[in-house]
Formats: sequence, C-alpha cells, structure tokens
Amino acid sequence: METKPAPLRILVVDDDEALLDTVGDLLSVKGGCEVKMVQNGTEALAAVRSFSPELSLIDIRMPGMTGWELVKLIRQRTTAQKIIMLTGSYAEDDIRAAFASGVDGYLLKPHKPSQLGERLEQARTRKISLAAIFEAIEKYTGVNVEGKTEEELIAQCQAWGI
Repeated sequence: METKPAPLRILVVDDDEALLDTVGDLLSVKGGCEVKMVQNGTEALAAVRSFSPELSLIDIRMPGMTGWELVKLIRQRTTAQKIIMLTGSYAEDDIRAAFASGVDGYLLKPHKPSQLGERLEQARTRKISLAAIFEAIEKYTGVNVEGKTEEELIAQCQAWGI
C-alpha cells in the first residue's frame, strides 16, 4: 500500500486580510497544503517555531517588522525553510534587498493562481531561485527571458549584482 506524502506546510505572512483569504483558500483547498496565515512578523516568528513551515510566503511592507527583517530572523533559526517574497514591488532595490536578506524567490502581486502553483512545485524540487529571478527580470526590466539560456540569465543577474 502506497502512503500519501504529507501536505506541504506553508506560512503566509501579509497584513492584507483579503490576500490572506485568497492565498489561503488557493493553497489549502485547491493545493492540498497545510496553511497557517498571520498578519505580522511577530506572529510569523511564533508560527515558525510552532508550525515548522517548509515554505513561507512573506510580504515586504508590513507594520512593525518588514519582510526583510523577518527573513533575516528566520534565517538565523534555519536555512532549510524556503522563503518567497510575495510583494507588489518591482523596484530593483527591493529585489536586491530581498535576495540579500536570504530569500529563495520573489513573486510579484497581483499573482495568477498558476504562478503560485508553479512556485510551490519549484519549492518542492528546489528550483525556486532562478525561476523567481527570471520572472523579476522580465517584469522589472522588460527583458524577455524566453529563449535565453540559463547561463545568459545568470550572467545578467551577476552583472546587476543580484
């Protein structure tokens, strides 16, 4: 008898209740994930200890503690957890700061449900960083990443210092 794998545990941190409801529904009902949703960094740190998420989706701009500060605190505890910034910011400085803080991916709001599903699969297969960087390159710079090799895109990221 084949055993069913445990559902992916995901922590969603955002001060926008409507977004939490939408993402929570998408991940739990449609994605079959175990989801914990919190609205600030303090609640998120408590959830990291009690819930032990495998993946966290974190907004950048929240009251009290920024997403970058939260990521740094999480990374002091563990590097095993995958972290994706879920934000509306296309700013190059925000993208650089996010990766400098230790994130594995950067997903822009508003997102399509299919994008979130792709990110979950990438998190499971540990291919999240490059895909998120390439998406950010295309969204922020307008550079079409389609047809470019992974090596070309990595070289471009290195040229930009990310």
